[in-house]
Amino acid sequence: MLATIEDILSQKLSLINAARDLVNSDLTENDMFSILGDLVLKVSHAQMGTLFLYDEKNELKIKASWNLHSYSLSEKFSEFEKNFPDVFQYVYYEADTLLLDYVKTTKKVTILSNFSVPDILNNSEEIDIVIPELLFIPLKNKEQTLGYLCVIRRTHNPVPFNPLDIQSLETVSALAAQAIENNRLYEQTLKEKFLQQELILAHKIQEGLLPQSIPEYSNFEIGAFSQPARMVGGDYYDFFTLDKENNQFFGVNITDIVGKGIPAALIMALFKGILQSSVKNNLSASEVFNSINDLIYQNNLVKNFIPGVYCIFDNESKKMTYTNAGHEIPLIYYHEKDEFKEMNLGGFPLGGFSDVEYEEESIQLNKDDFVILFTDGAPEAYNTSKQPFGLEEMKNLIRQNKSLSAQGLVDKLKEKILLYSQGVKQHDDITIVIIKTK
Repeated sequence: MLATIEDILSQKLSLINAARDLVNSDLTENDMFSILGDLVLKVSHAQMGTLFLYDEKNELKIKASWNLHSYSLSEKFSEFEKNFPDVFQYVYYEADTLLLDYVKTTKKVTILSNFSVPDILNNSEEIDIVIPELLFIPLKNKEQTLGYLCVIRRTHNPVPFNPLDIQSLETVSALAAQAIENNRLYEQTLKEKFLQQELILAHKIQEGLLPQSIPEYSNFEIGAFSQPARMVGGDYYDFFTLDKENNQFFGVNITDIVGKGIPAALIMALFKGILQSSVKNNLSASEVFNSINDLIYQNNLVKNFIPGVYCIFDNESKKMTYTNAGHEIPLIYYHEKDEFKEMNLGGFPLGGFSDVEYEEESIQLNKDDFVILFTDGAPEAYNTSKQPFGLEEMKNLIRQNKSLSAQGLVDKLKEKILLYSQGVKQHDDITIVIIKTK
């Protein structure tokens, strides 16, 4: 008994309602594609189908395929099935136009009847198989084409694809496109939520890597401030008591890990471990960096060079020895002379070359002198006119506030820099460490 028009419409409506359910489902992508395949083959009365979606590079990629296998087909068609749907990337619409390129260009429903497919896999131009009916339907969400549904009828159907079939498939495709987009947005939301949780955890871990308190010494006072451009940054500073028995020598390091975010934070954690083991019982700044440079150079995990400064202070003589590994040049402000000195002696950034010998310089400090260490995010903080805060402005502020404590001067610099760059997204981490001689 032949089905009536009412029966056909009722059946198609039922299938379309099932497709509509996909839009509001919380299925995984694979489950959704599996159900979509069942619906598409039923609506189209086809035996084979595939789903192409555009990737980030705007290239069509196979996301799913469906095949109602039949063992009564020819050997050649079986070979086509075996390589389906990957074989589509080799199929030509015309002599110089690939079928998929043609479909992408037309951006509309494409129906091909008695479509000849050469024996491509064996590099033969002879006709291998003839596909009775081949149909491509665009998946459109609003004005955006997400991809295409392709269905194949392996055998001749008494009723070729007609406007009712096309209309039904376009409805299913539109609903499928909405479901796919909803799924993408849901997955993106989950990833962003997961990433946010990871960033919060990484931020807490990174905070734990920085000093939890500032050490006190009889002849020096220390101030510090650090603010990452993102939740997780690459600036690192630390303090080390080098002789715990006498508390005479202590080390100060500031490092600007190249990059931002989680990768920079991971390198920071690695660097902290290497630094802690290298400074132990070592009163030579240059030897510390010689050792660290070799360790980082040999470590395949660290791809970037690491600029940094390491200073050793003698709490009794008020002498400082430093070495600079390609870092933003720190400053010494001599209070009595009202002069600045640059701390530029040292060598290349850490990990850049093997067997580097870093130079060091020893400097006698006097009462109320300042040693100012900072990363490039401080002088390079931009205002709304894209003008940097500048090193000269930092020097002017230091001169104007030379009576402040170490932390007081840090806070003043922080206040002015952040006020200067107000309304502009921070583009780099900002860290300032100041040591003042008592």
